[in-house]
Amino acid sequence: MLAAGTYASPTILARSGVGPAGQLRGVGLTSVVDLPGVGSNLVDHALISMDLPTRPSAGPSRFQT
Repeated sequence: MLAAGTYASPTILARSGVGPAGQLRGVGLTSVVDLPGVGSNLVDHALISMDLPTRPSAGPSRFQT
C-alpha cells in the first residue's frame, strides 16, 4: 500500500517504474508496469481563507438559523 498524498504518490510510483511507459523511458526509467493513468487528471483544489472585520449588529444575524 502506498499513501503519500495526491501529488507525491504518482511520483513515487513513477520512480518505481509504475506509470506511462513512454514517459518513464523518456526520463531514463525502466518501466515495470505500464499504467497510463498514473499521475494524470490531478486537480489542485485551492483553499482560500479570508478574515473580515465585523461589528456587532443590533438584530439577529441573517446567516444564523
